[in-house]
Amino acid sequence: MNDLELLREFEPILRFTHGELFFPCPVDRYVEHCQLLLGTSDEGPDRLLAERGEVCLDTLATLRPPPAGAQHFLRFVDRPLEGREMARWLIREDRPVFSARGRLARVGIGIRTLDSLFEVLSLLRGRVPGGTVAAAERRYQQIRRQSPQFPYYGRVVRRGGYITLHYLYFYAMNDWRSTFHGVNDHEADWEQVFVYLEETQDGPRPLWVAGSVHDFPGQDLRRRWDDPFLMRWGNHPIIFAAAGSHANYFQPGEYLARYEVGLLKPISRFVDQVRRLWTQFLRQGDPTFGERIAGLLRFPYVDYARGDGLAIGPGEEHEWTPVLLTPEDGWVERYQGLWGLATSDPFEGESAPAGPKYNRDGTIRQTWSDPVGWTGLHKVAPPSVARRVLESRLGEVFVELRAVDIEIDQLEESLPQLGIEVEALQRSEVFRSILDDRQRALAEGEQRLRALMQRRAELIQTAEAIQLHIERIEAGDLGDPTSHIRQFHVPLTKEELHESRLAETWAAVSVGLLLLGFVGIVVFFPQVWLIAAGGMVVAFVAIDAALRRKLVDVLVGGSVVLALISLGVLLYEFFLEAVVVVFVLLSLLIIIDNFRELRGR
Repeated sequence: MNDLELLREFEPILRFTHGELFFPCPVDRYVEHCQLLLGTSDEGPDRLLAERGEVCLDTLATLRPPPAGAQHFLRFVDRPLEGREMARWLIREDRPVFSARGRLARVGIGIRTLDSLFEVLSLLRGRVPGGTVAAAERRYQQIRRQSPQFPYYGRVVRRGGYITLHYLYFYAMNDWRSTFHGVNDHEADWEQVFVYLEETQDGPRPLWVAGSVHDFPGQDLRRRWDDPFLMRWGNHPIIFAAAGSHANYFQPGEYLARYEVGLLKPISRFVDQVRRLWTQFLRQGDPTFGERIAGLLRFPYVDYARGDGLAIGPGEEHEWTPVLLTPEDGWVERYQGLWGLATSDPFEGESAPAGPKYNRDGTIRQTWSDPVGWTGLHKVAPPSVARRVLESRLGEVFVELRAVDIEIDQLEESLPQLGIEVEALQRSEVFRSILDDRQRALAEGEQRLRALMQRRAELIQTAEAIQLHIERIEAGDLGDPTSHIRQFHVPLTKEELHESRLAETWAAVSVGLLLLGFVGIVVFFPQVWLIAAGGMVVAFVAIDAALRRKLVDVLVGGSVVLALISLGVLLYEFFLEAVVVVFVLLSLLIIIDNFRELRGR
């Protein structure tokens, strides 16, 4: 099969959530509806280079590199909807209605408080006004009327023993924040799915599927073709696109994603380093404790990937229109600007993405230059390659094993002779210098023999393991399809989805009531504000934990915290006495241990 036939043979099926406003669209039509601008790093205004209708893909391909500190970008929406226009857009009959239970009932009140502060900051930044989504949706519907097809942009990469099918989907808008209570909005969105094949005598054979998704790097992004949780229709993997964000999931449902603010990333990295030092190097404590602490720096949002809306792909109502990318596509190879509005968002996430090949800073995406390494497959050989590699390695092991056996035989013959010679020399003081040399040689020989015997045992075990693995590959047994996954992205359970109505209501009002309570305490009880505020916080935490059925966990955690605080206070107040007690106990322990040893003799 040629490249286009390969892409068609394994093209994914994308299923969307009811309420989704933006679906994969043709980039040429999108560009025709955009203005082209040049933005600079200073405070000056952006420079308009071409008006709507004057821009095409060839325009992007022939742009000269911008000056230092400047960047080209497209603008899809130049005037957000407001007032009556916005109201008419909201109440129109053909607008799909999305509904969801509150996400905040799924996390504790501490996270909800931080989340509310972040929401306020998000509103104040005002980088992408709410009316932008409405205006973008209107313009996108114009594109749909002009070009009703659903395209994907594909390419085939043959490298690292794999045939990589790279599927790229372009969306006119990411409306995760405005429409689905997510964390950001931005013009334009590039998402991607990969199918990894191996070449066999019977033709290409699918092995792995991977897709872009929040929070998960490397090997956690891929699923093996025989994974029972990977849904397929024939040779076509089924992908569930999240509403607004367009992240790609392998199972339908709702996912709790955590967003890390760019300004907090240095703190998050420091916490992660401390966690690794404590749990991996010192091997102490609960390995999940550091992750829970780091979670306080990341705000929870829900990705709705229900799959109950429009579906595109083989066997569905809507089919794909594939577009094969080639090196002759100048807009891919040479345009390094953004595909939508550049906002300089201090929290990150509100600026439009760059194209399929480049990052925002002009560097080449790893998904483009090294799609095998992006998912950690550079260390995983396809089965047909693995067998050849294993057989070659097995031959090397046997060669080394023969060499080790020969050296062992030589040492087992020479060491007894050397031992007798040392024993003879020890009976005479005349040959002291010769004795030292022979003893040194004997010790080195013994050490070498021990190392060789250890190496021989390792080689035998390695050969047995390789032979067993070859037999498993020949039998088609590839092992556990999920063994490579360190962190699963699975949808929320039914219990997590269906919180009680009371818990939902409490989640919606608790943070506001807590802030009002602080105001009331400061105004009406200023003399005892600290004690009253502490009591109020304890009461709110207890109510929250009870409604979320986590009261026991909170009580245990609170007891541990109080115990640590009490210990700290005691050490501070009675530091000298504590040191004396510690030394007395150590002394008694040493004496008792020594007496036990003496009695044992």
